[in-house]
Amino acid sequence: MRIDTPWFEVDASASPLVVTTIRDLDSSEAVRRLGEAYVQVFDKRVRQLFITDIGRPARFDVTIRHDIANMVSALRLHELAWSEGAVVIVRAPLIRATMMAIRWLARPAVPEWYVSSPAEAADLAATQMHELGMPVDEAVRARLGALRQSV
Repeated sequence: MRIDTPWFEVDASASPLVVTTIRDLDSSEAVRRLGEAYVQVFDKRVRQLFITDIGRPARFDVTIRHDIANMVSALRLHELAWSEGAVVIVRAPLIRATMMAIRWLARPAVPEWYVSSPAEAADLAATQMHELGMPVDEAVRARLGALRQSV
């Protein structure tokens, strides 16, 4: 399953690895559609590991921040049931440190790891999948390899 919109791509074709690329969550519709995409992924009822590339940092207005918070809250039970964790790619060091500090104070529903590059995300995801005993088939290996090659 792959959901591609102008705002994001959610690629679950290598499940149990799900890779999300955020392009621009610039509207309430974009956030709503992202939430719907995640519900479709969770509806597979398979324990999964997520990699999310937040792309370039964006400044969200208060409405978008509120929409994102509501989406995260609405997905919490799905996440607890079907997510083994999330590796989040944040290229900007200051933003990455800020996000790590916030998550340290407000614990997420499942483990989250913050990394600086797709290659680092692929390596960490492979390690986590191995430690969790998750299946790593040819599709997962190919997806991780593609991440290692991306910039």
